[in-house]
Amino acid sequence: GTECYDDDGDGMTEEEGDCNDGDPDVYLDNDEVMDGFDNDCDGEIDEGLEGTDDDGDGWSENEGDCNDDDAEVSPGADELSDGIDNDCDGEVDEGTDAVDDDGDGFTELQNDCDDADPFASPEMEELCGDMTDNDCDGAVDEDCGDVELDDDDDDNTCNCRTETSVVESGKSVALALLLGSLALIRRRR
Repeated sequence: GTECYDDDGDGMTEEEGDCNDGDPDVYLDNDEVMDGFDNDCDGEIDEGLEGTDDDGDGWSENEGDCNDDDAEVSPGADELSDGIDNDCDGEVDEGTDAVDDDGDGFTELQNDCDDADPFASPEMEELCGDMTDNDCDGAVDEDCGDVELDDDDDDNTCNCRTETSVVESGKSVALALLLGSLALIRRRR
């Protein structure tokens, strides 16, 4: 064969861009197929196909890469606070400071001091006796008077005493739930 002759009968000569004039399935602008060859003569093998790792991160679409054009995105990648599903688990920014993990309407980026506790957020009222910084101001049970924590009835629950009342921890938790619900309702209006 010569460069001016179509040796493989695919309608293209080497001079016209056929990079393998001995294979009729390889010529310029042919469709790429998953076969280990450069079918379209662009210098890349099997590029753009679901079985190929196009971004070089070690994962193809067939292996779970949800964005094979971005090497920072693949199964098992660290999730970043960037609005992208970096680890291909179907969730965006989970476990980062940008997500409200406890459902109280605030993220760590919005000054939620404990994003695992729905009863702690910048708009929460302080709940006396729960030993939590509910309002995220850096102080625990402030403005509650003297709080004494003890188990004087030996029932393995804390009896919280202030200057004016005794509140068993079960009632304190119920009060916390009620106040937390009211705060969420008020915020949604």
